[in-house]
Amino acid sequence: MQYFGTGFQIDVRQGVISKGNEVYTLRAKTLQVIALLLREKDSVVSKDRMLAEIWSDVIVQEQVLVQSIKEIRDILGADVIRTFPRQGYQWVAEISDMPLETSAITRFKKPLVFMLFLSLLVLVMAISLFFRGSIQAQRIAFLPVMNQLNDANHNWVSVNGQRFLMDTFSRSSQSNKSHWQIVSMEEIHYAFERLTAKELNAVQAGDYYDLLQYIGADVVVATRLQGFPEDYQLQYTLYFPYTQEKGIVFEQRVNEAFSDLITRLNKRFQLQDNAEHASLISHDFGHSAFVEGINYYLNGQFHEAITMLRAAKQSTPDYLPVSRYLGASYANSGELDTGIHELDEVLMQHASQVDREVMRTHLLLGYLLLSHAQGDQQVLAKAETHVAIAIQLAQQLEDSLFEAYSNEEFAKIKRMQGDFVAAKAALKNSLRLHQVRPESYGRTATLIELAKVFAAESEDEAAWEQLNQAMQIAQQADVPANQIWVLLAKVELAQTELNEQKAAQFFAQAENIAKNSDDPLLIARVETFRNKTFPLVN
Repeated sequence: MQYFGTGFQIDVRQGVISKGNEVYTLRAKTLQVIALLLREKDSVVSKDRMLAEIWSDVIVQEQVLVQSIKEIRDILGADVIRTFPRQGYQWVAEISDMPLETSAITRFKKPLVFMLFLSLLVLVMAISLFFRGSIQAQRIAFLPVMNQLNDANHNWVSVNGQRFLMDTFSRSSQSNKSHWQIVSMEEIHYAFERLTAKELNAVQAGDYYDLLQYIGADVVVATRLQGFPEDYQLQYTLYFPYTQEKGIVFEQRVNEAFSDLITRLNKRFQLQDNAEHASLISHDFGHSAFVEGINYYLNGQFHEAITMLRAAKQSTPDYLPVSRYLGASYANSGELDTGIHELDEVLMQHASQVDREVMRTHLLLGYLLLSHAQGDQQVLAKAETHVAIAIQLAQQLEDSLFEAYSNEEFAKIKRMQGDFVAAKAALKNSLRLHQVRPESYGRTATLIELAKVFAAESEDEAAWEQLNQAMQIAQQADVPANQIWVLLAKVELAQTELNEQKAAQFFAQAENIAKNSDDPLLIARVETFRNKTFPLVN
């Protein structure tokens, strides 16, 4: 909304006042003060009302209101706002939502001249709108990246990721001579400040309409980063005034995920022909269903995840990540056999492929079979086959991290088969692979498994030593999930020593960390462990 006074212009949407050759940017609260006074310009607005509406989120003194009034008067003059002692303030300067200068049309008195002028004006406006529609820059806003990587190594992601996306898209649009204007970080922060509590709740729930209006953007790009080292997932949603589009990027490195998103945005907004557009639209539903399925999975809503992932698979039947999440969702919902069958079937279809998705699927299938084995040697042998293939593929792809993960699973199988020498050899190899990586917390799972091997050999002192070392690494890296896995392993070790009190203490710590993490999947897994380990405890 814009207001025009004598010699000045107020743009409430942008939060600026233009006066002569100067442009003044208002503070958030001052802007709310001026907006309220303009809305209620026919009456006196009490100080109590202004403090209650504008500073509802904090307890303040009346001086903050006085300061905002002074800021407005310093720019526009003392006579624009009148003070009513012990009552409040009223906007008294002449103001309109149209320029105050006399319209050029009214200067023409004779009907013929007037009609000629009006016709010419309409023609000029039509031509102006035509060219404006052709070249007017569209505004795109990149919100801060929602960072769900719970470790200290990725604290930079939220703001620096936002800046990377803005700068890269700007360079890309300039090189392609497209007409895009990047909304600045300051404008975005300012828009968030102007949101009411109700509007902010709507944004957090995924309704970006009010934010779009405040920013004045044609599209808002919201992103969320999650996953683990070399297994990152960047979810993105494009919010338009009346619709939205969703997608997901899988990459080994965070910057690669951001770059991949920019490539997709270029394709989305700089299309060359209708065929490409049609191809993009045909995958929109599958991408959206996949994103929704992953979100349900991460929230522990596995039945809902299955519904969405099955829909995604129908749209993109050859996309392995969909089948991986679908198989895992079946397994977590109690349909372990169905999950195993899903992964078995999809691997048969991709038997000749050598890529990271096939490697991950073999590793996941081995993990699920291992969970299903319950001492069955045939199932263990099948699990070993898939894990061995995962190790081989990781070596071919020079993927040291997944080779380390696969060695951990191989060690579990060997421990369950009673081959402790082979188990320790696999874990030693896993530790070696982890140690060459910058992220130290990857060793946590390896040390937990090594502790279980020592416990199986009745070397409890060595087992505790490994778990304590694992906890130290998890705490230094500030990774709640790893801290929980160490504590749950300590619960099991304490129970083998028949120390139920100590086991209960470790579980209480794990449960507390899960609740504080506010991660539904972690909370659900700790609860599952409770039901399995303490079935009689409410």
